[in-house]
Amino acid sequence: MITYDFLSPETLYEEDVVPLRGLLEQLVKHPVDLDRERILLIMGQARVLVARNDERVIVGMASLYTIHLFTRTVGRIEDVVVDGSMRGQGVGRELMMRLMTEAKRLKISRLFLTSHPSRVEANQLYQKLGFETYETNVYRMDV
Repeated sequence: MITYDFLSPETLYEEDVVPLRGLLEQLVKHPVDLDRERILLIMGQARVLVARNDERVIVGMASLYTIHLFTRTVGRIEDVVVDGSMRGQGVGRELMMRLMTEAKRLKISRLFLTSHPSRVEANQLYQKLGFETYETNVYRMDV
């Protein structure tokens, strides 16, 4: 059985670092420098939702950043990833549904996310959940 929890300093264990790093490396396809302090820093900025298997090992994650603007509050979903051995079992869908519920609880008016076109299944899931392609210019600058 999979359980879902938002991480907190009290529920983040040292043994969680390796599975979180492994998930992120599946997402970005390169080594990720991650330790407990970095995770705590992120948790200060975002709600981090994890999925744990029966052995309490993290097998999926997603994060929700709340951004307070002058005109509204919006959210950004990042780092949605499910371990390769668990894909196709509804874990990603459940992570997303719980983040969407949390966004409503936080009175977020609009959610944003991006997903690389090569992540076909993820893009299909987002569309099934009601996310639409947003027509805008996206700019970035490495600093």
